[in-house]
Amino acid sequence: MITCRLFVVIILCAIIAPSAGARIGDTVTQIEARFGKPDHEVAPMKEGRQHLAYHFKTYNVNVVFRDGLSAWEAYEMQQGGAVPDAFFHAVLDENGGKAEFTVKRSNNGQVEWQRKDGKITATRSSGGGFQIGLTGFGKGPGMSPRLLRPIRGSGSTFVMCPAESKNANPE
Repeated sequence: MITCRLFVVIILCAIIAPSAGARIGDTVTQIEARFGKPDHEVAPMKEGRQHLAYHFKTYNVNVVFRDGLSAWEAYEMQQGGAVPDAFFHAVLDENGGKAEFTVKRSNNGQVEWQRKDGKITATRSSGGGFQIGLTGFGKGPGMSPRLLRPIRGSGSTFVMCPAESKNANPE
């Protein structure tokens, strides 16, 4: 006999999972099919990159495209609070394929997962938001060591590091 709680969890997963998040590597058209048209471009970036913001259901979603493909995404609740575990895990599932994610490290209230093939990393902040993207995206010559930083005191709101600006000086 299925308990009421289990039934509710199954229904929520069925509703959330199919439309959860985008997959890293999706095109702008595929992202728009999931989230709708972007609200605005967040910040000017290096040539070949674009940072767009979307409102999807009760989430704020930021996506950075590299050469027309999603390379990084960040999710947070529009009204604050933690992104539900079911949604977070559905996004991991969307990006896992046959590979599985394992916890890579946990410090300062943040937990990092990495896909076993090493291509995608996800980080969940203590404030309840999370980001997922290509491992190492935002690193290298002329790039900031981290793609984004939390806005002080915001919990899970992120901004692009200055080195991502198209006007940034190479290091």
